[in-house]
Amino acid sequence: MLQLTSVLLLAIGVSTFAAEPQGAKQSEPSIRVECHGKLRHGVVAMGGETTGSTITFDGTTWELKLPDEVSRTFAKEHHKNPVTAVGTLRRVAGTAVPMRWIVDVERLFKSDVGTHKEGASLTVLGTLRAGDVAAGESPGTVIEAAGITWPLDLSSDSSNQSRAESFFGKSVVLTGRLERGTEAKSPPRPIIRVNKLDAPTGNAVPK
Repeated sequence: MLQLTSVLLLAIGVSTFAAEPQGAKQSEPSIRVECHGKLRHGVVAMGGETTGSTITFDGTTWELKLPDEVSRTFAKEHHKNPVTAVGTLRRVAGTAVPMRWIVDVERLFKSDVGTHKEGASLTVLGTLRAGDVAAGESPGTVIEAAGITWPLDLSSDSSNQSRAESFFGKSVVLTGRLERGTEAKSPPRPIIRVNKLDAPTGNAVPK
């Protein structure tokens, strides 16, 4: 009986250990976005480097990777109209366009202009650190996620700066809004104006 119990406990332990890597995969850095802006569909580009759909807000244009025929039909019917796109943001290298910003769309729907201000909100799971000025990054605090380094504006809450410093080199989840920086660059470098900053809970960025 004692031998049988030991075997069962060992099996449970092996099963638990084997399940842990799946949780780790879900915790990979990611950038979830909710964009409110003007949709364009049927876009063409040199070399075919385009998904065929874009959303433009506050002087910024991102490509939209639409998931299915229903969303493509919606995009065709709402060309040049205000929409909301929800999904995951990534950046890929291009030829004609050095860097392409693509939202892998999960939801696309008509935007209520009276309710939604044009712009993009982000939820980022990544690593906080100090910006490397020598490498061309902004001074101050940045977050690195999915191969993208974002400068942060922590001024919305006086406690954000001290909290950020305590998280340097660690994973965090932050929420905020994309804004155009005030640095003397053309175009201005986008920054994230942080609303909330905390240690990650669970295994995934909230949807």
